[in-house]
Formats: sequence, C-alpha cells, structure tokens
Amino acid sequence: MIDTVILTIAKSKVTMLTPSGERTVWDLQSQTRSYSKFINNPSAADLASGLYFPRLTGVRRRDVGGVWNSTLKIEFSAPKLLYKNNLDELDDAQFDEVVGALRDRLRRMGVQIFSKDIENASVAAVHYSKNLELRDGYTAQYVIGELGKINLNKRFDLTKVRYMNNGQSICVYSKAHSFVIYDKIADLNKGQKRAIDKDQTRYQLNLFDDLKVTQEILRLEVRLSEKRKMNALFKQLGLEENPTFKKVF
Repeated sequence: MIDTVILTIAKSKVTMLTPSGERTVWDLQSQTRSYSKFINNPSAADLASGLYFPRLTGVRRRDVGGVWNSTLKIEFSAPKLLYKNNLDELDDAQFDEVVGALRDRLRRMGVQIFSKDIENASVAAVHYSKNLELRDGYTAQYVIGELGKINLNKRFDLTKVRYMNNGQSICVYSKAHSFVIYDKIADLNKGQKRAIDKDQTRYQLNLFDDLKVTQEILRLEVRLSEKRKMNALFKQLGLEENPTFKKVF
C-alpha cells in the first residue's frame, strides 16, 4: 500500500486562509538573498484534536533570471489521514477519501487547495509498505535475524546496511532510496529519536496496547526519496514517469 507521500504544488494554486483558533502559523526556518523556507507543522491544538495532520513547507527561490518562484510541499501518511494509523491498509478505491481528508486538514491549517490540484500534484517522494502478520510461532525478530545473514550488497545496488534497535530493524539504503524491514510492534516502544516511524499518532499508540504481547507484525517499506530514482524505477516497471499523486496512489 501507499504510505508516506511528499507533494509539491505551485503557490499559484494555493489560497492562504486565516487559520481558526490560535494555532501556529508559518515560521521562517532559513533565508538567504535568493531563498527562503517556511514551515507549518501541526500545533498542540491540532494534535489534541485526535486528527492526523500533514507537515507543510513553503519554499521561495529566485531563478537565474531573477524571477521568484514559490512552492508548497505537503508531507503526510495517507493511511493515517483516514485511520490515524498505518497498520490498516488503503486500496485504490479510497483515493477520493484521502484527497478529501487532506483538504480538510489543510483548511484547518489555513491552506485551501482544490481537489483537482491535489490529484494532479507533482510527487517529490513516496513510500510504499506492507504489514505482515506472522503466525505459527514465527516472530519478527527471528525473521529479521535470518534476513540479516544475507549479503544484501550482492542483491541490491545500494550503499549501506544498518542494523538498529538491537536487531529489530534492517535498513538497506542510499541517498535516493531505501528498503526497510522492522518489527512494527517493537517500534511502538521506542522513543521518537530511535523509532523507524517517527510520526506516531496518539491513536496508533493506543491501538497497539492489546497487541504488543500477542501479535507479531513485520513491516516492509520501500522509500523512494528522490524523484529521479522514482522515475527510473517507474520506467523500469513500465509505469508513467513524473507521475501525479493520483498515478502514484
């Protein structure tokens, strides 16, 4: 299923609204003579609402001709928009629901974008994932231990192999893409700095209270972190290059 997505939308397709309540607005993060970066993350009130919110980044840069261009980056977990967790998986028929939920959260954050512009937005990065419930006595730690015996560099054109959290995850990665395998339940017990999923929701943490002892869930993630790599892989698979959000979904 699709999980994390980063969309890029031109500022001309974005309308800034006056946000309700006293939520945090745009904060300047960095600035030079030809570049400025603003962030708009979920406020304390947003998080207390129990809903899941995206993270927003506004970028304004001047090209070689002196013309200023502004874009909005929207980073979010698609399943968390609907389910507040990323254990439940989405299917193709839920695309319109995801777009509707994203528009609702954006409006609450003071940003309005038409559905068609979200559907046709450029995709800067995308993560795909699969949760596997292990049975018959198999544990996530056993599977990860066995996979850790493979010389992955002979199988993948990647640069580094990492074993983290006392063997509870394997991450094979380069700057452009990565393949991560980890113990989903154990990951919930980690602090934000050590967890693989650094965007845990309160609902997701509560959801697993009854599962931590009885269930073994192995999570696989393919993270395409750069557009050039995403296009190369899509072309290899016979898919459209420079895909829109709808095509990626």
